[in-house]
Amino acid sequence: MKRISVVLAILVAVASWPMLRAQSSDAAEILRLRDQADRASDEAAAASEAARQLQIKLDQQTERIAALESQLDAINRAAEDVLDAKAAAKTAEERAARQKIVDEQWAAAAPERARKAAELQVAVDQWRAAIKRTPSMIIVPNKTTGGASVSIDGKVRQFKSLSEANAFAAEVKQKALATATPTGKSAGKL
Repeated sequence: MKRISVVLAILVAVASWPMLRAQSSDAAEILRLRDQADRASDEAAAASEAARQLQIKLDQQTERIAALESQLDAINRAAEDVLDAKAAAKTAEERAARQKIVDEQWAAAAPERARKAAELQVAVDQWRAAIKRTPSMIIVPNKTTGGASVSIDGKVRQFKSLSEANAFAAEVKQKALATATPTGKSAGKL
């Protein structure tokens, strides 16, 4: 029986050999696939790390670009400010040159202006001298009494009627005009 058992064991072993071999082949295939999966996972992790490193470098480059653009904007603004300052200086120089010419022309015309001003003053003085002066008169009617008050150079005189006040004022005016001197001052006080 021992022989049968051994033969049976051999037969079972021979019969199971293709199965064991197939299982062994499947196991080898599974191991090979697991190795490939592990390598792919390792490669994916490495690729993910490389992508993360590239993203960090990209972010750093983006920050550098932004800083450089900011510096470029500052340089451009400074250049524009310099150009604006040069233009303002040129405008100021032109304005100063025009003002200098105007000032020189004004100074050159000063004697002529002074002569004309003197002539005008002489003409005004002659005109004033030619005017016959009359005293300052105010006639104020009094409605309650029917009379009037006449103020001549601050001196007030009362009259019973407005017509008497007007006649007195006209007489004083005529006397002043008749006695006026060429300088425009009256000869005597009223």
